[in-house]
Amino acid sequence: MTGQHPKLARVAASAGRLTHLHHRGDAFTASEHIAAPPARVLAVLSDPEAVRRWFPLPCAFEEDVDRLRAGEVYKTSGRLAGRSLRAELSVLEADESHIAVRLSGPVIFDLTALLTPAGAGTDAEIRAWVHSGGGLSGKLLTPAASALLLAGALTHTVAAIRAEAETGIVAS
Repeated sequence: MTGQHPKLARVAASAGRLTHLHHRGDAFTASEHIAAPPARVLAVLSDPEAVRRWFPLPCAFEEDVDRLRAGEVYKTSGRLAGRSLRAELSVLEADESHIAVRLSGPVIFDLTALLTPAGAGTDAEIRAWVHSGGGLSGKLLTPAASALLLAGALTHTVAAIRAEAETGIVAS
């Protein structure tokens, strides 16, 4: 990853700790133990700069955002299958134990992170669903988004969240 913090690169290099990866239809689930408290993991999940690094689909915020908040909608842009895309990222729910977001554009991408305290750390379960937002672009790009997840994007997501939370680079 370009511009990755050296501490993150070292932790990400040890990313072979994924405990569970499951795919059924348009739903994907990954779970892993993170050696950081839930508050720090949630800080990573709600920090816009961190989101840009860990979100499974390329996603950049088009406005200044200090923290993702429940009920808010943010304009984003990115690329998928060589196409520039604009989408809205809605924070559907957020509290100390989970966050649920929806990226709505030609492809609708729902992601929920469930956080459970486990000793001094956190058991995290990341659930993702991909479906078409309609139109020809949605029909063409949805399989590309699913292919990214099948090819390891969700595994990368969990490893990136773990790396940032365990190094404490994102302030909690």
